[in-house]
Amino acid sequence: MEKTDITVLVAEDDEAILAMYCMSLRKRFTTVLDAADGKIAWDIFQEEFKNRREIPVVVTDADMPGMDGIELIQRISKVSPATQILIVSGLFKSSISIHAVNEYVTYLPKPLDVMLLNLAVSKAYGYYPQAVWLEKLKAEVWDRNFNEDAVLEIIREAPWIQNV
Repeated sequence: MEKTDITVLVAEDDEAILAMYCMSLRKRFTTVLDAADGKIAWDIFQEEFKNRREIPVVVTDADMPGMDGIELIQRISKVSPATQILIVSGLFKSSISIHAVNEYVTYLPKPLDVMLLNLAVSKAYGYYPQAVWLEKLKAEVWDRNFNEDAVLEIIREAPWIQNV
């Protein structure tokens, strides 16, 4: 099987689960970065962002010591709102509260089968180009005086639209 050329960041405080997730993801994706907690994940994300290396998908545990998954999501969302985030937890979290933090967050319950994790990462990555484009559209509309020509120009740049 050919690997998909993306970077995935995984934050999980349980060493065995982190190793299992990363081992499985490394079979399908070219770069998998691992972090033993939210603070380490945030440091990695900032370093990659500073060096202009995209992390389109982040997988994070919800409950970790130090910085939990929700705080990690909030921080990532401020600097890279299009990043697709999979939050994994054994605790039931309302999807409404998760979506209030970031619209690009998907909740996955623990225990999590690694096949489901791989499928979820692939699906999340499929949404990433659209999310980047949508965030660009939002920024352009806010930065410019809203007008139809500006919006049409951005729409024409969408990677999935042909000759609008």
